[in-house]
Amino acid sequence: MRRTHVQLNIRRVLAPVLAAVILFAAISFAGPLTVSAAESGTCGDGLTWSLSAGTLTISGQGTMTRYNELDMPPWYALRNQIHRVVLPEGLHNISSFAFFRCENLRTVYLPDSVTKIGSYAFSDCTGLESVRFSEKLAVIDSAAFRNCYRLTAMSLPRGLQTLGNQAFYRCESLTAVTIPPYLSTMGTSAFSYCIGLIRVDISARLGKLPEWSFYGCENLSVVILPETVGELEEYAFKKCDVLETVHFGGTDEKRQAIQASLEKELPRFEQVGSITSDAPMTSTTVGSFSTHGDGTVTQRNTTVQNGEGMTLVTVLEHTYNEGNVSGGAYNAKLTVTVEDTEAWDKVVDSVAGTLKEYADSFSVGNASADTVDLTVYVQTAGGAAASLVEEMAGRDVKLTVISSNGSESRVDCGDVAREDLKGSYDYSHSIEEAPADRAESLGTEDCFLVNFHESASVNTEVLVKLPEVPAHSNAYLYQVEEDDSLTRLQATVVDPNGNAHFYVGAVDKDTQYVVGVNVPGEKTDDAIIPDELLSQYGSAVERLEKIDYVITGRESSWGMSMAQVTWIMLGVLAACIIAVGAGMAFWNARRLKRGYVPDLAGYEDPDSPSDNGS
Repeated sequence: MRRTHVQLNIRRVLAPVLAAVILFAAISFAGPLTVSAAESGTCGDGLTWSLSAGTLTISGQGTMTRYNELDMPPWYALRNQIHRVVLPEGLHNISSFAFFRCENLRTVYLPDSVTKIGSYAFSDCTGLESVRFSEKLAVIDSAAFRNCYRLTAMSLPRGLQTLGNQAFYRCESLTAVTIPPYLSTMGTSAFSYCIGLIRVDISARLGKLPEWSFYGCENLSVVILPETVGELEEYAFKKCDVLETVHFGGTDEKRQAIQASLEKELPRFEQVGSITSDAPMTSTTVGSFSTHGDGTVTQRNTTVQNGEGMTLVTVLEHTYNEGNVSGGAYNAKLTVTVEDTEAWDKVVDSVAGTLKEYADSFSVGNASADTVDLTVYVQTAGGAAASLVEEMAGRDVKLTVISSNGSESRVDCGDVAREDLKGSYDYSHSIEEAPADRAESLGTEDCFLVNFHESASVNTEVLVKLPEVPAHSNAYLYQVEEDDSLTRLQATVVDPNGNAHFYVGAVDKDTQYVVGVNVPGEKTDDAIIPDELLSQYGSAVERLEKIDYVITGRESSWGMSMAQVTWIMLGVLAACIIAVGAGMAFWNARRLKRGYVPDLAGYEDPDSPSDNGS
């Protein structure tokens, strides 16, 4: 009978434990519900828009309302808050003036349903760096990207038919342009004052090149013309003073006309220029020298390398004392645009080859080399390919990855060992405003939810763009636990661009993160100072060298999600209960077999007769 009493005690002990574990498992599958307030409205038949946490989201299918300088889009007054744009498949066009003067917009990814970009659609987006055009895009109207000074990553789609006047006027950071074969209409001044342009490949079967097409492209070195071109209209290459090579396979008559036009506008071309029918190289290099007041000289070579689905631009600088070219210091900056996921192997090979050439260039003599800056614009889904990170591991390379939605992350490859790498390295993420109750619990109005698109595991500096948050604010990264509580992970100081730099060793796509700004009661003495602010903080350099990359997320050290771990724990617990029960039964059976008699002193059997005979 006492054995029954012991069994009852076991059930009473284990019942709450089991209940707690089951509750824990249920919570691990449940995600917090979030509702965020946002500016919103309609922007076309079947189209709506909303603005939240710096992201302008257009939803639905249809044609965007036609806007103009007297009737601007409804978000125009909020344009300085727009850092990201999300556009839906089913959107037919980008209206005129749609994103005019959205100066904080960094990247644009157009769905393949977009067939037209209206006039001034992205004009004066001075922070725009990368545009992924839709495959079905047929028209880029006048001044669509006028004065996009920082536009670096851009490839015109093969099916483009119309390019308007001043379409890319003063896009000063463009280095290479290919005019696609089906283009039939090209306006005047389409690429005027693109001072960074080095190489132009015109595949379109144009009969003439419009006036002012490349006026003022002062670094343009190589031009590839189709054999159909027989005329260069006035000022087409005026002030392209370093133009030396024109590839042209047309008739002698057309060649003579092109030669005469170039010599008229570029007197230097008669001495050093040439028109050749030879096949063009896949890369083009332009060099320059500058002398400084301290007696040093800087040689700067910029190389553009085109490949299927990718473009690599290398800027190599060698600064040395005049007369001692074998000494001095080198530094290099590589910029890659990836337009196709199948191009990653080519990207890795091209970057590795360029780095080898760079190493060879300073291995002669006593020159030294600084860390290489490698920036990758990913215009496909996801972040950097694993093969690129693995190839760069252990090298003195600072890798910056900018995804198609504008997410930015940085990896110091010199601190990464190839044998330690595993899994994904995609740190692209989305940001939204936190619900009011979450912000209230932290005591701050500046509160945001951050969701990573993939689980990733490599020491990475993740830049979280916080809209309208002033520099020098303190930003805190929290992890949302299964019981909806918050665990503080890290603190940082917001840089002048509104970025909170968080240093993480792993993230989990199934975990939600919260960023709170200037949270009352949080300590500030451990806030990390980003590189952009180091010069203003003096002694913070020592602290920066001791940064700990936090392992975040609900992913266990075994590489399994918490849901998986929970079910395993339940299975182990059930097995333990069965084992304990079997063990107790076996133990009691052995004791009874040996003649064990339970001590029943003081125990009354309810089924036995009482002493009074009743």
